[in-house]
Amino acid sequence: MAELIHIHEDQEILQGFVDESREMLDEVEPLLIELEERSSHSCRVDPEVLNTIFRLFHSMKGSAGFLELMTLGKVTHTAETILDLFRKRSGTIDSNHIDILNRICDFIRVLLDQIVEKYHDEGYEEEAKDIVCALKPTIDDLEETKTATAVDSRIIGPIKIGENTISNIKKQFPIFDNKIQNNDLVYLDSANSSQKPKVVIDKINEFYTK
Repeated sequence: MAELIHIHEDQEILQGFVDESREMLDEVEPLLIELEERSSHSCRVDPEVLNTIFRLFHSMKGSAGFLELMTLGKVTHTAETILDLFRKRSGTIDSNHIDILNRICDFIRVLLDQIVEKYHDEGYEEEAKDIVCALKPTIDDLEETKTATAVDSRIIGPIKIGENTISNIKKQFPIFDNKIQNNDLVYLDSANSSQKPKVVIDKINEFYTK
């Protein structure tokens, strides 16, 4: 009897998760359309809409992990990763990215239907793997964009020792203005009379990624 009660409670928890996840998807899908429209008009990501979508996927992923729904957790993690890269201003969202996120939403609905019927998400591992593999190039491209923003293309020639203060670095490379504190220093190798740009880039990147 106790085992039956436990099974019934687990089923109720899973049903509650499914209901909540479906509500989240109902909220996410129109937001994706709104995000695409705003991005196409202004060529910029709307941070409020983006953060809302990210939080919904993040919440779903957390609940899936708690309930040991591994397949669902894997695809929601992929969606979360892509959205987080955009939150960090890695690239511009276009229709292809929205299509990717809509594909994930459609797949999640399939998993939720099975969870209602069988109380697990097993049997779709290959489909989930195909989605993750298909999205890897997109994630890699966004990661490269994120890294590229840490390098100002105007860096040409050596940086002199006398120019190694953060205030001077910030004047030369405004892109880092919000990432470097005024009282920090970029320490260059004092053994040389001048430094190649890579030395400064590496040091700036350390601050940029904090």
